[in-house]
Parts: sequence; structure tokens; C-alpha cells
Amino acid sequence: MVVEQTVGVGHPSVHAVLKEMDWELNQTYAAYPEQYEVVGKNESTKYIGHMHLRYERFYVEYVPTETIVYQSNTQGDGRFLTEKERVTELSAGLRELKKIHILQEG
Repeated sequence: MVVEQTVGVGHPSVHAVLKEMDWELNQTYAAYPEQYEVVGKNESTKYIGHMHLRYERFYVEYVPTETIVYQSNTQGDGRFLTEKERVTELSAGLRELKKIHILQEG
């Protein structure tokens, strides 16, 4: 179930990667823990990544290979503490998903 389909999309650093890769960022859980899915608009790249914040750790998994491509310590525990932290972490995670996706799709 998609909670919010346009989380962070308005921010330039998030929007740039989503637009370039033709992806969508969907918040699938807004409470503890905050979670997101990155999905492609193209059927061949439908489920790209999973983003998960729990116990002050933010993880980004590239789903096709089940690889953690980004992780960081956060101020928030289960939810980002500020919108700035949310945008910073989502942007970093999307950049890493983009890198591995390009390598994998070659």
C-alpha cells in the first residue's frame, strides 16, 4: 500500500534522480519505521529499491540483487528527525541505487 507517492519529489536533489531514471519514490509506511519503495515506471524495472529507517540506521537495498547499497546513522529513530535529514538521506540513497542500477543494466 502506498502511503504517499510524492515524498520529497519536489526537492531538486530527489527530483533530479527520479526524473533521470524514470522512477517513482513511494512512502509505504509513514509511522515507525519510515519506509519507502523505489519503483520504475517501465515494467522491466518495476521494483528497484527498498529504503528503511530503524534504530537510528537508514538502509537502502537494491532489490534485484538484494544488495545494501547505502547505509548511514541518523538522528531520527524510526522516523527522520527533520525534513532536511529526510531529503539528504533519500537523495544519497537514490544516487547509490542509480549507480548500481546502471552497472547491473549495463
